[in-house]
Amino acid sequence: MATYTGRCHCGDVHFRVEGDLAGLEVCNCSICRRTGYLHWYVAPERFHLASPEAAVATYTFGTHTARHHFCRRCGVSSYRRARSNPDQVDVNVRCLEGVDAERLAFARFDGEHWEEAITRRGDVALPAGVERLELETDPSALEPLVRMWMRTKLDTAPWGDLPTERGYSFEDNLGYFRDAIAPRCRVTLLREGGVPIAFLAQDGREIDLLFVAPEHQGRGLGRALLELARAHSPEGLELFALQANERACRFYEAQGFRVVARGTSPAPESAPDVRYAWP
Repeated sequence: MATYTGRCHCGDVHFRVEGDLAGLEVCNCSICRRTGYLHWYVAPERFHLASPEAAVATYTFGTHTARHHFCRRCGVSSYRRARSNPDQVDVNVRCLEGVDAERLAFARFDGEHWEEAITRRGDVALPAGVERLELETDPSALEPLVRMWMRTKLDTAPWGDLPTERGYSFEDNLGYFRDAIAPRCRVTLLREGGVPIAFLAQDGREIDLLFVAPEHQGRGLGRALLELARAHSPEGLELFALQANERACRFYEAQGFRVVARGTSPAPESAPDVRYAWP
């Protein structure tokens, strides 16, 4: 377990905290989006305030459950008690000494819609050992993700039978994902042992891509990613699937998706496809 020191800008408020930098969150509530807080929740016994409590002031609002502590002199909030985790100390990772917060992976919490978000928070169950992250928070995950995506396509009928797919190099797939998918979509990645095993690329109502590595299919990963997609777009979802991908079509129909149209995918793929919608 690592030990970190942290402080406000002027140094009047300083502390020591013990733990592993994991489970980090950013929040879009009215105060967090203004302060840029990067949340790290730790047990109270692992947080040690080393400065006088008189250096700290406290602000509350709304339900007055959260206690936003800040330095009386410089105004920086380096720790607090959050409404979502009131029994833990909420440390601002951006105030830790020697930590490059921009290189850390984090999840997003929809604090703007707090009640709905806190209800959804525990709804998506993943197998033990499987971690979830957003690609935008960890760009280094892009290349391993694309390698898994490419391998899954080539190993799975009907993708692997398409001449166009066989002709694409890793660089072609990487460039397409980096330039066409990542800037437009929210990309959620599932990893096990640091290795990508499934991902979802979602643009609002539209599910652009949902792939599970062949050796990990049947573990509930696709269903978990669909639950996340529903949480991000509760008003509805739409997607295309190749008609020849019978396993995928059965999966989506079992998850409540209905067929709304049949047609042909754009060139150069030009394969029969089906459009699904939920609900």
